[in-house]
Amino acid sequence: MTVETILPKRIVSGENSLTYLKSLKGKRASLIISGTFARVNSGVVDLVKKYFKEAGITWHIIYSQGQEPTLEYVKESAKKIQQFLPDTMVAIGGGSTMDSAKIMEVLYEYPDISDDDLFKRFNLPSIRNKIKTFVAIPTTSGTGSEATPYNVVLVKTDNPDVPLIKNSVVDYQTIPDVIILDPVFTVSMPAAITASTGMDALVHAIEAYISKKPKNIFSDLYALEAIKLIFDYLPKAYREGKDLMARANMQYAATMAGIAIAQRGTGLAHGTGQQLGPFFGIRHGLSVSIVLQPVLKYNMPVRKKEYLEIAHYIGISEENEEKTIKRFLKKLSELMKSIDFPSTIQDIGIEKEEYLKNLDMMSKNAMENGATFTNPRTPTIEEIKEIFLSLF
Repeated sequence: MTVETILPKRIVSGENSLTYLKSLKGKRASLIISGTFARVNSGVVDLVKKYFKEAGITWHIIYSQGQEPTLEYVKESAKKIQQFLPDTMVAIGGGSTMDSAKIMEVLYEYPDISDDDLFKRFNLPSIRNKIKTFVAIPTTSGTGSEATPYNVVLVKTDNPDVPLIKNSVVDYQTIPDVIILDPVFTVSMPAAITASTGMDALVHAIEAYISKKPKNIFSDLYALEAIKLIFDYLPKAYREGKDLMARANMQYAATMAGIAIAQRGTGLAHGTGQQLGPFFGIRHGLSVSIVLQPVLKYNMPVRKKEYLEIAHYIGISEENEEKTIKRFLKKLSELMKSIDFPSTIQDIGIEKEEYLKNLDMMSKNAMENGATFTNPRTPTIEEIKEIFLSLF
């Protein structure tokens, strides 16, 4: 069997890696940045502008929408980019900012592209023509969007109860040319965001490793190392946000996990968890992580071997396989407790009555979600409902 591995072209990491911007060869840059990050980290943004100036680059700024972007906002922002005519894009922010910027590039290249063509998976027309260099600088350590072909956006529906649903622009061409992992960009992350994005990275790494898609020796090693780094460093990054070593290792883990899902995809934790966003406004990292434990239990019959491999890689070895897997799942539970991670819908402010009212629609949407198709075990609609119901 032939297996293809698609990796980012260049990753620049470590303290002061932002200085790479001084080596850019472009003339005009669109800087797409999280407004929240820019307000809290004005000194860092000033450094970006300083390095642009030293590189002889003229720039303009577009602030990302905030949480998950709407297609309408992305299209309006792309019009501003078309007016500026950049040859370089630099995205600074979390996954939503990264996703927005990558879709903006497609719309800059093809302003008249139809929504149907935009959302055809792995079938975009050629990009990276007007934009010669795309640089991604993540400010959270979770989504791995800087290394993936997946770009999530909210689109309008005709359903007044669920006015927006998630869709994705998916193409390997959208992976940035350069990823800059400078831990100073993540130290201002609040503890709760550190926890949810860190767990998001863990879900990515585990689901990529146990995916139904063909094994990939390269990305599987990234997935295993990401899992180990998260177990080792997430609690410290959560408790001691200024610790640059913990922050740096969480950055590495998130990008490694992103590389892993770029090759093998995700699974049922994403298929089910992603429904909590449109229905209840729950952030992505929190929504996919809260269902991780029931999904792992559901997949147990077909992935014991992989669970053992993960357990051994992070240093767990008991007297038999059953106890080793049980200890791994317990260690996961302990990790989540150490970062005060919620485990029930009540913990995240969802009313039981409202949850049950939407159960059928959430289950139907989860059944049709692309991530569910790469889950190692194919669920029935009733099994998906049971996973949702286990969150009480």
